[in-house]
Amino acid sequence: MESPKPPIPPEVLPDQLAEVFRSLRMGKHLCRDDGVIYRDLEQNEATYRLILERLGYELVCHGKGFYYLQGGGALSSQRLECLTIFMLLLFQDMEDRKFENRERMWEKTLLSRVFSVSELPHFATAEKRKMMSAVGVTPDSLSKKVMKVLASLGMLELMPQGQFRFRAPVYRFVDLCLQYASEEWAKQGQAEAVAAASATEQAPDTTNAESSDGEENP
Repeated sequence: MESPKPPIPPEVLPDQLAEVFRSLRMGKHLCRDDGVIYRDLEQNEATYRLILERLGYELVCHGKGFYYLQGGGALSSQRLECLTIFMLLLFQDMEDRKFENRERMWEKTLLSRVFSVSELPHFATAEKRKMMSAVGVTPDSLSKKVMKVLASLGMLELMPQGQFRFRAPVYRFVDLCLQYASEEWAKQGQAEAVAAASATEQAPDTTNAESSDGEENP
């Protein structure tokens, strides 16, 4: 039987423990933009990790410099699907337009851009409107079902006049979408290879015919 773990002395508990735990438990991703609570988490990461582990949570530090709880369950699968489709369509549009910008690397300049909700591409074509409708989002419900939810998760900051900017945690979705694209490219490559192999196997063998023609017409 495992012996009980000794309690953590109150004097070593981080100053912002209550606020950090509340934010993480609600699904928020904490980054440098969060100021005091982020610095407290960063400076006391080992203590936070130990406390959260004892409470049954796994603290994750992303390479882009933000923290979140793994498998926190703050979002339903339906809501997560909605956000993923929104981000995927936006990133796809940015990829299609990357040659319009000098950097041509939208994923590296994502945090320095300011976006306007009115200029988003999600309802520009019938196909995109259909995809958004499939996850229950219309132009009228976009703010409530997508923008405010992403803000509550720490993915973006809402700004005046219908504008917003992304925060570092948006790279969780960048990773997800790039992984999806990579898998799709791999599938496409495999399909093309299979098709090419099939076409080669089904192509008529003209070797004998050419040889025969050569013998009849020296």
